[in-house]
This record gives sequence, structure tokens and C-alpha cells, in this order.
Amino acid sequence: MSEHIAWYRFQATGAWALVGERQRSLENLRRLVDGGWEGEAEWLEGYWALASLINDPEFGGLRRAERAARND
Repeated sequence: MSEHIAWYRFQATGAWALVGERQRSLENLRRLVDGGWEGEAEWLEGYWALASLINDPEFGGLRRAERAARND
């Protein structure tokens, strides 16, 4: 995946979360994580735009998947 596309997905994830589109935000995040994103789970946890998702179980699962991918 292009670095630019990953960066756009990361930003889109935050934008959708900010406007209350939880599912769209999580869909972008899932694509990001499944697409081999080279980011880190800590970036997701610390990104202010995703604060509304921090306690969401699906968001937690995606963070764990990102951590697992980095530890492989």
C-alpha cells in the first residue's frame, strides 16, 4: 500500500470519528491495519481525533491486531 494512501486512511479514520460516524471510522481503521500499515497501536491510542473510540470494543480489537502484526 502506498504511504500516501495509508496516511489518508489514518486521517479519514479520525475525521469520521470526529463527525460521529463510528462505523465508517472503524472501517477505515480496519483497512489500514489489514493493509499492512506501518504505524503503531500507540499512535491510535494517542490520536486526539479517536478519543471517542478509545473504549469501543471493536477499536480495542483493531489496536490489538496492530500490536500483534508488529510483534510477528
